[in-house]
Amino acid sequence: MLYGATSWLPTGVQQAFVLVAELAALRYLGGSWTGFCFALAFPVMPWELMSGHFNLVIAAGIVMAVRGRPRLAAATAFAKISPLTAIDPRDWRSVMPVALVAVLITLPWLALWPAWLGILLEAYGKPGIGPQIPVPYLARAAVALVLLVLWRPWSRAMAAVVALPAFYFASLVLFVAPAAVILRGLSSPAGRGHPLAMLIRRLRGQAGVVTQ
Repeated sequence: MLYGATSWLPTGVQQAFVLVAELAALRYLGGSWTGFCFALAFPVMPWELMSGHFNLVIAAGIVMAVRGRPRLAAATAFAKISPLTAIDPRDWRSVMPVALVAVLITLPWLALWPAWLGILLEAYGKPGIGPQIPVPYLARAAVALVLLVLWRPWSRAMAAVVALPAFYFASLVLFVAPAAVILRGLSSPAGRGHPLAMLIRRLRGQAGVVTQ
């Protein structure tokens, strides 16, 4: 429905916009250009960048949401729903304007809303287009609920990924979101003494020597 606003543009131009948005999201997720390069080695990442999907934008929104900036997650929730689980209920004031703008944008294509709702409902527990990972939604929803009960930044990000309506193999790239949250926690003053944090700093140092 949102693509209707850019349907007058050539397909190649639209794909270029998506690729730029994906690369910008990956740079944010990586936290640095070194992290960006490491993230490129994430499974299915090359396919994601060339597919025209915007899973990395969704992943960036999830990370932003657990860090108290829920606007992008609120916008991408219109496509995947589950990013809402990464948003702290106390941030609802930031979410409402985004939801209102998203609805207003789609008013010229209001007739598509029933089809959109139908596709979302069909996605729960039914195969769609492309190979899906054969884990029933109810099982994934139960895991997501446990993760939300833990109410940690990484668990909220993980829940937003696990609770996707339809989980395709391409959706695996979204696990970069909880990975980014965990790595940010390790780079914080409270997490710098963690053995994994020290290993990451050592790897980054070695990468810097190689680039020099």
